[in-house]
Amino acid sequence: MKDAQPYKARLITLLDDAAIARILAATRVKLPSGLDRTQLRQHLNKSITYFDLFDCSGPTGPAHKKLPTLIKSARRLRKGLDGPDSVLGCFLVQAMTHDGTFKKSGADKLESLRAALDKLISGLEAQNKNPPRQRRSIENLITDDLSKHYEKHLERQVGITRRDDKITDGPFFRFVRAVSKEAGIPEPKTQSIETYLKRHRRKNPG
Repeated sequence: MKDAQPYKARLITLLDDAAIARILAATRVKLPSGLDRTQLRQHLNKSITYFDLFDCSGPTGPAHKKLPTLIKSARRLRKGLDGPDSVLGCFLVQAMTHDGTFKKSGADKLESLRAALDKLISGLEAQNKNPPRQRRSIENLITDDLSKHYEKHLERQVGITRRDDKITDGPFFRFVRAVSKEAGIPEPKTQSIETYLKRHRRKNPG
């Protein structure tokens, strides 16, 4: 598995009133009489902006797998600095004092280096105990944000509908695709949206 690529912000498009009108028309449902389009636009734009800022295009798993190697290397270096007869330690002291004498300033710097390595090792070990942090994804945007905005503003429950030809469709699916299109986000496939919703329901029963 390749390491995640450096984050590059997408050129998203914030939604205006005309975009909201097109999104609502795409759902092909009867709209609530009290629908506040301005508030819907604000909520969608907030979610889209957050998604653009924090979706860094992939998981951090590969980097997390390198932690054991980094810890091992840091421990080896730290061990090399231990003891009064440490060759590496004496070399560093000489390098820090410039004249080969064991000056107090050089010894202090060596001790500071040891302390810094101890802190580094502790931090790496703490990270290694936790699972990889997952970056925000289109799945989070759909199940955490768009679904809530859809239910709040359109007063309809998110559902999975199959047409007579057994193709998955429905107002929420059309809502998601319309929002993605208007915002300049790669449009998720219908099957992907269905998978995200089913997974979210399993994790959040009831």
